[in-house]
Amino acid sequence: MSTVASRVPFPGLAWGQYPQRPAGVPDSELWSRMRRAGRRSHARAQSMVVGLANWQSVRFSERVMAELATHANRPRSELIGRLKKMQPRLARDGMTDRHLVRALGLLGELSRREIGQAPFPTQIMAIHAMLGNRLAEMATGEGKTLAAGLAAAVAALAGIPVHLITANDYLVDRDQRALAPLYSALGLSSGRILTQTAAPQRREAYRCDIVYTTARELAFDYLRDRIGPDASQADARWLAGDPDVPEQAPLLRGLCMAIIDEADSILLDEACMPLILAMSARDPLSQEILRACMGIAQTLWAGRDYRINRAYRRVTLTESGRQRIIELAEKQQAPAMHSRDREARVATALAAMHCYRARHDYLVESDKVIMIDAPTGRKADGRTWARGLHQMIELKEGVTPTGTNETIAQITYQQFFNRYLRLCGMSGSLREARAELFDIYRLPVRTIPLHKPSRRRLHRTRIHLDVHAKWREIVAIAQQARAHRRAVLLAVDSVESAALISNLLTRAGIDHRRLDATEDSQEADVIAAAGRAGAVTVATNMAGRGTDIQPAPDVLRTGGLLTVVCHYNRERRIDRQMFGRAARQGQPGDVLRVVALEDIGLFSTDPRPLDWLRSLTRPLPAAMADFATRMVFRLAQRLTEARQRRLRYRVLDAGHHRDRLLALAGQGE
Repeated sequence: MSTVASRVPFPGLAWGQYPQRPAGVPDSELWSRMRRAGRRSHARAQSMVVGLANWQSVRFSERVMAELATHANRPRSELIGRLKKMQPRLARDGMTDRHLVRALGLLGELSRREIGQAPFPTQIMAIHAMLGNRLAEMATGEGKTLAAGLAAAVAALAGIPVHLITANDYLVDRDQRALAPLYSALGLSSGRILTQTAAPQRREAYRCDIVYTTARELAFDYLRDRIGPDASQADARWLAGDPDVPEQAPLLRGLCMAIIDEADSILLDEACMPLILAMSARDPLSQEILRACMGIAQTLWAGRDYRINRAYRRVTLTESGRQRIIELAEKQQAPAMHSRDREARVATALAAMHCYRARHDYLVESDKVIMIDAPTGRKADGRTWARGLHQMIELKEGVTPTGTNETIAQITYQQFFNRYLRLCGMSGSLREARAELFDIYRLPVRTIPLHKPSRRRLHRTRIHLDVHAKWREIVAIAQQARAHRRAVLLAVDSVESAALISNLLTRAGIDHRRLDATEDSQEADVIAAAGRAGAVTVATNMAGRGTDIQPAPDVLRTGGLLTVVCHYNRERRIDRQMFGRAARQGQPGDVLRVVALEDIGLFSTDPRPLDWLRSLTRPLPAAMADFATRMVFRLAQRLTEARQRRLRYRVLDAGHHRDRLLALAGQGE
């Protein structure tokens, strides 16, 4: 019986030298209306078929595990020979369940011998989901690295070039090195592309059967291919293996198949971020204009001249503000420019001043502003804000402004990943957004059960009236847990918070390690030490994406890892990612959240919600006040989720509109 995967277009010669889906608009106006009307209905429909889908996955994994057991005593050469004999069948028939059972049985035994890891039944279920063009919701610590690697190996055996996308360079390097012996045994080539990889090495890596890289590097290489000259002859010579590859040959072999680790981070959190390939143009006049507009912005009054929408990080000028800008421009003899352009630049300067915070949204290092990637908490080296915002933030921080950029090409992850012929992935938190993921990417979500029953203990959220009491309790919890020889992870939301709690721990005489965007070079060492008895680690989201904290045996005997979450996240699924750092793979562990009323500022910096929350809870008994506060925070999360979802749909519709206009103008791809 064929899976859904076998009915999806199969990359091959028929798809040309650079296979990808067309960039045109896939949806008609009628479907667009139906889509909006049916989002909730689809979520319900998906939940109705979960039982049947899970039963099918369980039956499939049982068949694979039975097949795997039959190969325990076969010689290594025979395992490899049988897999090689399957390659023509996989390429001809597609990845049917019958072929997958045999291939994964052989591959699982070979994996055990080559890299010391055999797949669990739950990993087989995740592989089956991904090879069927689905997303697998697989809990943190359940073995996503091996599942992705085996799925990539099967697809590569079928003749499909695979891009395996992980969160950062560290994981790219780690995962490719870990799986390389298995790929080599199968006669498959594998490569990795890091931030510093030069163009010739990139082109060579993309010729491999399986390529490990990050989404950012992949998307920018795709943009570089798009702006290159028409080089069909070079393409043919390159694909034929000509060692004299011309410089104009493409980097990629097309967009055949992508497997995305931490898929929610890429497909949701970063979906709307424009990836802009630009050329620097240091224009003295533009620098003068930026400085003049920043000077004007610094003299305007909030409320009278402009209004701030911090939720969307936008500033709207009032009529009074527009008139004031004209007067100030004349008074200061600012460079001549159109009034609308000047207003837009002043609004950008105001947004830089009031909506973006140092050590929260960016770092200032070596006379340079470096963005912080919000979903991962990591430095986003090489990435800049568009439309002059980056230069305005540089002026705000007293940093020498970089040159303004001229956009050559741009794309969003929404547009980019929809161009893959085959797309799948996994993450620990997907089900909250399953309707949106199907709507935008046509990706159903399959929930994978735990390999072992969870022993995680979730404690009730502790709420304090002021932020100082919150931090005092967190320090006390860390001190007490350390005295009992437990490992403690303090999860914070920003570099700013990490620095604050780190200073408090130092004053209390508590040795600790810190992991955030300013300390990312020590990530591997910090994670390796975080599970030791008495270890206290302060970390942003960096410590939960793709890396496991392994508690030492004596820590497991005293209760396992204690994770203290010091805030509410903007979305519930990110909360679940943080909770998943403790008690992985059936280990014991505790999760405790400690917050203050001031943390409502994460969702809105307007003081009115906080004042309202205080007035609501002050007359209530403690238990009722705690309950009411938790409900308010959950409501704020739901509202933030809805706002982010609306933003993603707006960007999607704008992209469809742009593609439609390009198609009408004869520029569609």
